[in-house]
Amino acid sequence: MLYLLCVITFAFVILNFKLNKKDWMAPAVIFSAVFFLYTFGCVIEKNAYDIVFIPRTVFVVAAGIAVFTLVTWAIERSAGETAVVRNPQPIEFHNAYVVLLIIAQLLWIIFFIKYLGNLADAYSAVSGETYADLGAKIELYDTMTKFWKDTYAQLAVSIPMIYRLTNPLCGAAEYLLLYIGVHNFTVNKKINPLYVVSVGLMIVRIVINGSRSPILRIITFAFCLLYVFYMRQGKQWRLNGRLIGIMAVSAAVLCVLMIALLFAMGRGEKGFDLFGYIFTYFGAPVVNLDTFLRNNDITFLHGVSDIPIFAAHILRGLYIYIDKILGTNLFPISEIDFFTFSRNGIEIGNVYTMFYKIIYDFGISGVFWLTGLMALYYSLAYKRIRTRISHHPIDFRLFIYAYLFNDLIMSAFSSRYYETVFDAPFIKLVPVVFILDKLIIEYHVPEKIIQWGFTKIGEKKLAGK
Repeated sequence: MLYLLCVITFAFVILNFKLNKKDWMAPAVIFSAVFFLYTFGCVIEKNAYDIVFIPRTVFVVAAGIAVFTLVTWAIERSAGETAVVRNPQPIEFHNAYVVLLIIAQLLWIIFFIKYLGNLADAYSAVSGETYADLGAKIELYDTMTKFWKDTYAQLAVSIPMIYRLTNPLCGAAEYLLLYIGVHNFTVNKKINPLYVVSVGLMIVRIVINGSRSPILRIITFAFCLLYVFYMRQGKQWRLNGRLIGIMAVSAAVLCVLMIALLFAMGRGEKGFDLFGYIFTYFGAPVVNLDTFLRNNDITFLHGVSDIPIFAAHILRGLYIYIDKILGTNLFPISEIDFFTFSRNGIEIGNVYTMFYKIIYDFGISGVFWLTGLMALYYSLAYKRIRTRISHHPIDFRLFIYAYLFNDLIMSAFSSRYYETVFDAPFIKLVPVVFILDKLIIEYHVPEKIIQWGFTKIGEKKLAGK
């Protein structure tokens, strides 16, 4: 069954590549390709982890890819020619705004490090353990917010107001600046050094927050933008040996970076298994899905969840956010991402592909309609991005698509798409980016206010004479 699934996923890659006119960045191609990559990882590590798939696993994955393929094909049948922008112009963005963002980022970093220290001191007073270096404090914060939530709540260490104010603003402004930087680079082949500083601080913010996956989102966001901007200029990136080589080297460098960050944040251990670590991210989720399907009584219409809340685990982040805003406990939904072991007893992580929570809440039927809805968004959005050009400096449709492009790539890893769209950070990000775009880039409100102020000062001076 494992080899069968590998053949099926590869066949879908070829099929979607042809159906989408050899556009290797088409959503259906990406979707099928990541599942092939993960399944191929399982083939490589078959003996090491005693991997054996049941027919239901093959059916679920194949059905999900088939639905995505059909939806994309139906939409692409009516797709027009790719729109081309003649003589594209760089987006104007004053360096003063970048400097203000850098100041806000530095304030965030300073006050968050102080908060990490306060949290470590509070926990040390209770446990007697000491956390001297920054890596240990980051690891403690990450562990508490993910696995020791009750302890974290009981400590009740106050979060600095500066952090609260700068966090949503920095997140939105960073992605907006990254969009501008990538666009302008494709136009004039120049990189503003201040932009590099800001992106560097953006990565620092992510690392000291105990995360690594958002770094991948930055990379996929920028990569997607590069591809689309060049495509709109009539420059198609062909999938050839040179490009494959560049992508392979980039992936290797990214893996090294992620592993380095693992140790920097205090997560590295003696006897670290490099290949086991890689397999956890590139293969294990499909094995975990198989384990879930193997060990639970699941029907076409009924999953495992007994919580009388619609899409309880798929939309868990949204429900938690609502409870937080209202100060209630209306949605007591427990976490279901349990750590799982392979058939021969090796721990292989706590992620199960995008199909896990879908099946948990809705049974096998959810694979068809929820995958279909996801495919509908990506296919329609990509079609419109290719065939229609926005008249605004920031193409908001492209911005959102590029941001969610990471979740398409991570489909074989976990249910990132629905988790992102209905989670608090994204819900906050979108309106803040929109407001910043309208106020600063499109209508130049700060500049007009400053100009108005100088005009009034000038008028008063003239009146005084």
